Amino acid sequence: MASNVDNMRDWNTEGGALWFAPIGTTLPTTSFEIPADFEDIGIISDGGVEESLEVETKETVAWPGGDIVKTKPTKTKKTQKFVALEDSAMTTGLYYGHGKPTLVGTAGSQIARVDLPKRVPVVERAAIIVLQDGDLTRMKCIERISISERGSYVANTEDDPAYEFTMTETSKGYWLTNEPTFLEAAAVTP
Repeated sequence: MASNVDNMRDWNTEGGALWFAPIGTTLPTTSFEIPADFEDIGIISDGGVEESLEVETKETVAWPGGDIVKTKPTKTKKTQKFVALEDSAMTTGLYYGHGKPTLVGTAGSQIARVDLPKRVPVVERAAIIVLQDGDLTRMKCIERISISERGSYVANTEDDPAYEFTMTETSKGYWLTNEPTFLEAAAVTP
């Protein structure tokens, strides 16, 4: 296969986004349209979404000679890290694991009350990650993610308040894309 610079991507996410919905929400399968039940996390830091893939393997070593003759995957872990910059009920719900805020007080002077759990739970959601490079789109759809790692939330005069998350994929996922290389590969008859 010849090299092709047109297959290089600059996923600068000018139109990209990160969306969440309750587990079981129907994911898109044939278009880039985001279902109404998904909510956009809002502005994330300029680091975007950092994806990591870890694969651990077991090696079978033959005797005599000690040559590795077979490898077998024993553990696969897919994670995405991002930093949310907006304070919203959804962002803090992912961070602290709280439920829906409630209105308290009397009419005209109501305030929102957010009940924080004693123990921060693992928060699970369906997720969609949208990346864009001009008019090319790659949409990663994930049936279930778990947010179990969170960074420090800092509120001071030197740092912007931000919520750092690591989410782990705990189900299958897939891409939808209009990238020419994938359209061409899908059209090839074996």
